[in-house]
Amino acid sequence: METPTTDPYEYTVAGSPVAVLHTDGTDIIEILPLPGGRTLESSLTEITKGQARSLIRSLQAAIDEEDA
Repeated sequence: METPTTDPYEYTVAGSPVAVLHTDGTDIIEILPLPGGRTLESSLTEITKGQARSLIRSLQAAIDEEDA
């Protein structure tokens, strides 16, 4: 019997340089480039303090939801 797949929920906070996604029931958080053609590496090579704070909030939201 195959396990049903669930689409990941996006926890990306405005201002984050990347997208943060998590699928319920897993302990994996995906970090993906935002639409627009940039790679993940180029999205994270240089970020402002504001973008870093937004990324932290995005990750924390995904962690908190899993722990709830």
